[in-house]
Amino acid sequence: MTEQISGNSLHLCRKYLAIGHCAVDINMAVDGPIEENRKYRSASRICEIGGPATNASILMALWGGKGLSVLGTVIGRDMFGDFALEQLKKSGVVCDYISQKEDYPTPVSCILSRTDNGMRTIVNHRLLDDLYEGSFPYDRQWLAILCDGHCAMAAEKFISEHPGVPSVLDAGSLHAGTKKLHPLVDYVAASETYAESVAGMAFGNTVNRQEMVNALDILGGGKQQHVVITRGAQGAWFYGPEDGYGHVRGLDIEAVDTTGAGDIFHGAFTYCTGQGLSFVQALVYANAAAGLSCKKQGGSSSIPALTEVQSFISRIDPGHMVTRY
Repeated sequence: MTEQISGNSLHLCRKYLAIGHCAVDINMAVDGPIEENRKYRSASRICEIGGPATNASILMALWGGKGLSVLGTVIGRDMFGDFALEQLKKSGVVCDYISQKEDYPTPVSCILSRTDNGMRTIVNHRLLDDLYEGSFPYDRQWLAILCDGHCAMAAEKFISEHPGVPSVLDAGSLHAGTKKLHPLVDYVAASETYAESVAGMAFGNTVNRQEMVNALDILGGGKQQHVVITRGAQGAWFYGPEDGYGHVRGLDIEAVDTTGAGDIFHGAFTYCTGQGLSFVQALVYANAAAGLSCKKQGGSSSIPALTEVQSFISRIDPGHMVTRY
């Protein structure tokens, strides 16, 4: 039986927290692969806010209601930063812990998404320094925290000061921040790229079950953590101390744009975890949300409504979605 969650959180005085990267995304659709020394005309463009923690915070605000989702990040006091702040407030995200700095240029990403297969190429400009020094009140009851490895010092401080709050790492790539936070969190949600880097493997296009189990063991640090490895259309492989190993099938859809799908997966997983769903059921919701987002162009603008995800899940046999080993 599929567990259900409400779009209006039962924990009205409690909040979700996302700490990490915020950028302005300029997304343009192109036909076919990109080649050097050529000009391309795009039939559509979207200018929106993005970044792993930012997209996750927008999803949690959309699913849970205005004021439920708090974002901790740093942006510049420039036109891009003003745009980001305006859009976050319109999305219902609590912006009290966003640091806007004079000497910091707001990160900007240029995204080219292919119309023929939905794949995207991202070029991002941002300073690498960890400038965020936000701290968060002890008297607030937090539902869950998501961190993406950026603003890592603030995330590390929060996790150490709030040991009972479920913590999720969006491990998109291996760098100093994700390396620091990996052993500290309850749930490691790793991209294929991150998993290959940490495990020292190259998965290839053919899924080898034992290979995935070995990678999960390496990422899990002695089987003490919950670990997920997302592989796009191939779905998500997981290990949980109480659940063992398993696989959540990818959605059979025609992808328009995969931008932000991983962020949406992590945001949905964090939201469901904070609502008390089991590890595996939270993965089912996250997998469905990420897959459905690929049907539209854009990142945060492609986040599906909670009702859409629930409707999709209700039409699928739970035994078809999850395989345990």
